[in-house]
Order: sequence, then structure tokens, then C-alpha cells
Amino acid sequence: MCALPILELRGDNFTEPRRTPWGGARLAAWKNALGLTAAAPLGESWEVSFGPELPTFVRARSGQQARTLAEWVRDDITGYLGDEAKLGSSALLVKLLDTRAPLSVQIHPASDDPHLAEDESGKPECWYIAHAEPGAEILFGLSDAASPEQMQERLVAGDDLTSMLARFPAHAGDFFVVPPGTPHAIGAGVTVVEPQRVSIQRRGVTYRYWDHGRRYDTNGRLDPAGEPRTLHTAEALRVTDWHGGRASILRRTAFRAASPARGHAMELDVLSGSGGLASPIDVALLRGSGTCTLEAAPVGRSLTVVSGALRTEGIEARCAESLYLPAGRPIVIEGADLVAVLASTGA
Repeated sequence: MCALPILELRGDNFTEPRRTPWGGARLAAWKNALGLTAAAPLGESWEVSFGPELPTFVRARSGQQARTLAEWVRDDITGYLGDEAKLGSSALLVKLLDTRAPLSVQIHPASDDPHLAEDESGKPECWYIAHAEPGAEILFGLSDAASPEQMQERLVAGDDLTSMLARFPAHAGDFFVVPPGTPHAIGAGVTVVEPQRVSIQRRGVTYRYWDHGRRYDTNGRLDPAGEPRTLHTAEALRVTDWHGGRASILRRTAFRAASPARGHAMELDVLSGSGGLASPIDVALLRGSGTCTLEAAPVGRSLTVVSGALRTEGIEARCAESLYLPAGRPIVIEGADLVAVLASTGA
């Protein structure tokens, strides 16, 4: 019996700019270098998406019909998804994000939140910082001084909320686990790989506390005469974890640095999940030059390149390209100054 092929993902699954008015130029440049048509600003590329909202397509060979990743894996759902096959699809969602301006201050509910609608899901996520401009930062977790009363007062007044959050300098190689109930915002000048877990056939929910007082026209461009983005202040306050979401706790449990290893032998560094930081998403960093064998995994995995290049089973992938790896068999990766993010969810 032949081994299932690794799937090359098409890479042009972009969020429309009006939904990402904070988008930058780096992601567009990466995609254009691959021969794709990506206009800047470009905020998001959904690299791996099984859901209906913005599904990822597998790169079609000559004579093949274009098919989504979800359609492709149904040909051998157990072979591709492994233990996730019993769910009928995968909960994995992986994005590339690039920021010219800071994102809104936001938060995600837990997936078992009883207030979610039938088609909604929580959205635990992780960030691997692929690039950061000098002085870039991340807002992550509540400051120790923040209280529900202070947050409510500032939100009612429309005041700057960022002083209620902790600031972390952003550097390439930093990694964050973002649990539900944690206020957060990615700052300007940051490019991240963002693995997420979204319940099958549902859409991940984001609540916005505050959006820096910005207004936009219908195309998502800043316009003082435009309209503000929708805020969800009551919902955001309701799901805020006033204890576990403190930066003093998150600093010890949900932040680490993993600097890219140029010129070094290939290695696999586990960041979260089994053997790493506590998370419902397994994330590892493949980096360096040479050859590495990824052991067989119980579920399918994504592999997103953010620097250098890799080769595997006749496939080559460069910066801003992603692959989907079938479950249940080892895979040999050859890399040259490679930095790539490996991600999966448990069943």
C-alpha cells in the first residue's frame, strides 16, 4: 500500500483587506516572492483551514480539479487525520499575520462557554514571532494593577486600555501561548505564525475590548469620518480571567524564546503541548540545516516555513509556504537555514 502524499497548500488564502485594516507589507512581499498576487497591505493568510469560513485549497497538479484541504483528506480521512478522523475533520487552523498598525485589544472565550451560539467556538491560540521590527511589542495579559472596575470605567469613557495590559518586547523566535480569557494585542511591525484550535465546522470567536479609537471607510482604510469597528465590551469583560490572565502568572507559564538557529544542525524544539508549555495545541520549531526525521504522529500536522527552505518527498517549500503532513508515518525533512513551525491538535 502506497503512503499517503504530503499535501502542498496553495498559499493564496487571504483575508480581504477591509477585515484587516492593520495589515502590513512583509507578508505580501513573501507571497509575491512565491509568484502569487498579493497586494499590500495584507494582514492575514489562512495557511491551514478545514472550516467553511475561509477554506484552504491544495495545490492542484496539471489536469487536477481544485479541491479544498477538507475535501482532499476525506479520500482517506483516517490516514490523513489519524485520531482526529473520528471527529470528521480537523480542529487545526493556522494563520500567518503581519501588522503595520497594532491590533485591537481582544480576547477569546473558552470553547465550552455556555454563551456561545451553536456555530461558534472558542479559539485558544499560540504565536510564534517570525519577524519583529525594532521596538515592536506584544500586549499580553492583565497588569497586576488592573481591576474589573478600572477596565469598565475606561471602556465606558472610550479611554486608552493598553495601560491595563502588560507589555512584552517582541523578538523573532519568541513564542506565546494565549489561553482563553487572556486579554492580548499584537503590536505594529510584527509577523507571526498563529496556530489555533477551532471546534469542527464552527467559527472562532474574538471579542474586542478597544480599537485605539480608530475609524475606517468601507474599504478598511483609516478615515476620521468613517465608522469604528464593532466592539464587544460586555462579552470581553464577562470572559476575562481576572486571576489566570495576569501577566505575572503568564510570564512564568506561557512565554518562552526560541531563537532561530542559522548555520546549525537541524533540530526539533518542542514549544507547546506534550513536552512543552501547557496548551491544547502542539507546536514545535524545526530549525537549522541538514536532515531531520519527524516521528510518526497520531494526528495530521501542518508545517509552515518562515525562513530558509525545505525539501521532503520531492516537494520543496520556501518562506510563507505550508504543507499538510499525514498522520501515522515518519517524514524526513531536509533543510537549509530552515525555520518552520510544526503544529497539530489532539483528538
